[in-house]
Amino acid sequence: MRRLLAVLLFAAPATAQSFDCTKAVSVTEKEICKDENADLQERDAAVNRLYGDIQGNPGAGQALSGQSAWIRARDACGAKVQCIRKRYDERIAILARAAGDEGGITGTYEYKLSADTDQGTAFVVRESDGSLSATISTVSGPTFHTCDAGFETAEAIGDAWLYTGAKEDADFEGKICRILVRQQKNAIRIDSLNCTSFCGARGFFDETYMRAE
Repeated sequence: MRRLLAVLLFAAPATAQSFDCTKAVSVTEKEICKDENADLQERDAAVNRLYGDIQGNPGAGQALSGQSAWIRARDACGAKVQCIRKRYDERIAILARAAGDEGGITGTYEYKLSADTDQGTAFVVRESDGSLSATISTVSGPTFHTCDAGFETAEAIGDAWLYTGAKEDADFEGKICRILVRQQKNAIRIDSLNCTSFCGARGFFDETYMRAE
């Protein structure tokens, strides 16, 4: 179920993280590198990727020049994970806009239908080539059925992005997972097809996710 997330998200994207976790020095870097903070590692890789992509772009000077100040602001969070995450999300939004995200889809989204379950989060980044990368995690029903997926190559199709899974990740009937992400006002709509390989028996991705505060 979690193989797509493990293979695509954490198996060395072209840029990887901005620093080597084996050489982490600051309190913040060490917190980012903890196993339970994989989402912060993902965000660090996104910052590094976008920052590299906009090097030399006309009009990107202001976004590029803010990197050092942003690192200081991030490290001022110490080991406070929510603070670190917020600093990353702010920086990623700035870099994504400089890389062409005029619609501002980049960010964190969530839905919550009940207090304990039926909730999910999605972190999406509009890449400099127009594609979309995302990680999606949901919990559904009283028995906590989960869905987890991560991808880097959702293709822009009109006003949406479509991810098509690999053949080796097909469901038991040989059908390939497809995930459609469509931007709405302060929200995204996610719909999926044939993605049971990445979900519990009654888990699902399909829902409207509101932009997180």
